[in-house]
Amino acid sequence: MRFCVVSSIGYYRETLRIPSWQASTGRDQAHDFLTPQPPRKVSVFLLRMILHDWSNEYYCVKVLRHLRAAAQSSTKLFIVDNTRMLATRPSPRTSLERPPAPEPLLPSFGQSSAIAYYTDLNMMSLFNDQERPVLQLKELLKECDWKLVEVYYGDPFTVGQSKSMAVPA
Repeated sequence: MRFCVVSSIGYYRETLRIPSWQASTGRDQAHDFLTPQPPRKVSVFLLRMILHDWSNEYYCVKVLRHLRAAAQSSTKLFIVDNTRMLATRPSPRTSLERPPAPEPLLPSFGQSSAIAYYTDLNMMSLFNDQERPVLQLKELLKECDWKLVEVYYGDPFTVGQSKSMAVPA
């Protein structure tokens, strides 16, 4: 398997201690993801704990559009990030959303999922970022010509990292 670790810092080979047998099949490439991606055949993009660090209005859109421009029709985009549930019952609910808690509980399971909301408030007040609900992630991806097709959820009682898969729209 061939791979390329693209990072803004370019030091992953040292920090991950990639074994020598894997080092011969891969390479490091330093890259600022706020600039266009170098053209190459890419099967998978992985953004882990990236989008929650940036605001929608400019940075997330820019990152996702650069990835989309470098994507082929078969490319998959995996996003591993914190998601929070809505505290209200959305209508209509999409198949990508986590099923809400049964009534009379709040749809987000109330206080038991409060850490996700605290984290969201911290991200927003300190960095102008956010922990997005799946509906916001879906709209963000749509704006950048990606289509959210599947979501795997983490633990609903913590800031569970969900795994989302998108494909070119």
